[in-house]
Amino acid sequence: MKLTLFHGTLEDDAINILKERRFDFSSGDKHLLGTGIYLYEDVNHAEVWARMKAKHFRKIPAVLELNIEINDEKYFNLDYREPQDDFFNARCSFFKKINSGKKHDKEKVDAYYTDSKFCDFLVGLSGDELLAKTFVYVNKNDRPLVPVRYTNQKQTDRNITRHFRTEKQFCLKKNEDILDIKRIL
Repeated sequence: MKLTLFHGTLEDDAINILKERRFDFSSGDKHLLGTGIYLYEDVNHAEVWARMKAKHFRKIPAVLELNIEINDEKYFNLDYREPQDDFFNARCSFFKKINSGKKHDKEKVDAYYTDSKFCDFLVGLSGDELLAKTFVYVNKNDRPLVPVRYTNQKQTDRNITRHFRTEKQFCLKKNEDILDIKRIL
């Protein structure tokens, strides 16, 4: 499968990426799909990210366009039911095993577990090379004005909406899957 995806960053980082023809991986608990290269399918999302980052660091924004190729079987898309079931079944099995063990093990997992780390754990088992998920995106400044509700429960409160902004993120696990990189902003 071939895809064209976009990466929002700072100009200095874009220059290094283009020179080296590779990315440093993002990591940490706020990167919900685990360690890897974070990309968007929508160039506008990449541009918004680049501009927010540039404003924060008082730098120049940049957007890179990547063409990647991966085996269809190495793509774990958490927007679809079967991968969601696989993720949650593995997660339930993991916690069931931990909960049946020593109390000390459970306390360690409770203190350490994040979805980010669990995605890395699953990729270590499966060898998946690309993860994807559509996330709710609510601008911090809009939160008081646009409260969102994450359930399917019928709601009559007119201040609540289920029609919220989303963004699909991709996490590429291998630089070797990149066919081409070019700067477009």
